[in-house]
Amino acid sequence: MEKPGGAARAHFNLACRLEQRRDYVGAIAEYENALRLLPGYARAHYNIGCSYLVLGEPESAVRAFEEAARLEPENAKAQLNLGCAYQSSGDGAKALAAFRAASRLEPDNRGALVGVGAALFKQGDLEGAAEIFHGMVDHNRNDGTAHFNLGCVLMTMGDLERAIGEFRAAALVDDKAADAHYNIGCCLLRQGDLTPELAAFRRALEVNTGHAPAHCAVGYLLQTSGQTEEAVKAYNDALAADPEFEPAATNLMGAEEADAAKLP
Repeated sequence: MEKPGGAARAHFNLACRLEQRRDYVGAIAEYENALRLLPGYARAHYNIGCSYLVLGEPESAVRAFEEAARLEPENAKAQLNLGCAYQSSGDGAKALAAFRAASRLEPDNRGALVGVGAALFKQGDLEGAAEIFHGMVDHNRNDGTAHFNLGCVLMTMGDLERAIGEFRAAALVDDKAADAHYNIGCCLLRQGDLTPELAAFRRALEVNTGHAPAHCAVGYLLQTSGQTEEAVKAYNDALAADPEFEPAATNLMGAEEADAAKLP
């Protein structure tokens, strides 16, 4: 007769194959079959959590990752994914604790550090978030994500010059980082520097033609300079990229009214 551990492994292997086929519901069912035979199967709990995250069910993922972390307290990946699940379910305090636990277990775990910084940022601890991302940049000057995240923190703090520097550093690492170019434009807009900001937004669109906020920003700048016909096109491009992007819809109405009011 097959030992329970062997049967549990068979269910686990079948679940892995189903997961590879993107049948996450079927995979969860097989992982649970494995757990009925071997309740302490930490990897099965962990994989269930991953499947629930893909399915967009963070609360269920939390329960699975909590059990995986309880069974394997030294498993940094379980803590990291537990943090992601907490964050997705809206529990920022527990997310921060889990990310910090992952970082303690693996101090060089980049994902854990990003998680800590992001959680601090969401909690409004801008100084703490900046310290995390500064440390990541100092550790690796070619970490474009760290430069970008630091730029976001600095922009929120109102330190626009330094934020622009970080976004430009992110764009140097990856010139196709549309959000970095877009945020450069946003910083310049707040500084009232109109010509360079339009170029930054257009560069974002060269990289990603479906960047709705960049289309909308271009439209706004064109509208404020009296180019209402071109602004209408930009707003329509924004709505084509994201039909639910409300700022573009609102600005489009104003631009169309202004364009219609022009003398023939």
